[in-house]
Amino acid sequence: MKRWNKMRTTTVVITVLAAMWCGYRLTPLWDANYFQIPAVPWKKWHSLRVGMTTEEVRGLLGSPNHRTVDADGSQSWYYEPWYCTATVWLGFDTNACFYGGTHDVD
Repeated sequence: MKRWNKMRTTTVVITVLAAMWCGYRLTPLWDANYFQIPAVPWKKWHSLRVGMTTEEVRGLLGSPNHRTVDADGSQSWYYEPWYCTATVWLGFDTNACFYGGTHDVD
C-alpha cells in the first residue's frame, strides 16, 4: 500500500510540474498584445458613431470595466479585458453622447 501512495504522489507532483512548465512556456502565446488582439473587436469599433447615447454604446459593446464621471457630467468609459493589458477609452459629453475615443491596437 505504501508503494501505491508513493507512486500516486510522484505522479501528481510530475503532473503539476509539467503543467507549470507548459504554462510558463506557452505564456507568450496567450499574451494578447503579442497577437494584437483588440480589447474591443474592430467590427464593433467601426460601428461606433459620434452622437450615440451611452445606452446605444452599452448595447453595442457591453458595460465598461471602469467608468468615471467628471463634475460637469461628462463620462469616460474604459474597456480593459482580462486577456490583455491594453485599454480602449470612450468619451461622452455632458449630454451622454459619444464624442470620441482611442483604441488599444493601431
